[in-house]
Amino acid sequence: MRLDVLVTKEADWWVAQCLQYDLAAQAKTLADLRYAFERALVAHVVVSLEKKVEPFDSLPSAPRKYSDAWERALPVETERVAPPAFRIPKGIPRGLIPRERQFRVGDLVA
Repeated sequence: MRLDVLVTKEADWWVAQCLQYDLAAQAKTLADLRYAFERALVAHVVVSLEKKVEPFDSLPSAPRKYSDAWERALPVETERVAPPAFRIPKGIPRGLIPRERQFRVGDLVA
């Protein structure tokens, strides 16, 4: 499964918003944003498993304004790798965390 992630700048923060699921992260720098998004993704999976629910089933897709902005956004080259193992708690199956992501940088204002 591929996750599409829109990256926007909001005031002093960079924001990464997943389109397929209403999952987001923010950071002060672009360098920190990818780590923050991966952390939010792994945290969602961990909490879901603790609550004995299927990861991502409880998350709706992002609001429409993000998919509209995605269409206007520019692609960003990123690695196709899973989060490093140290970020995934022991006992969490690696297959639960989507490996492929496509990032685009855009603006929410048309």
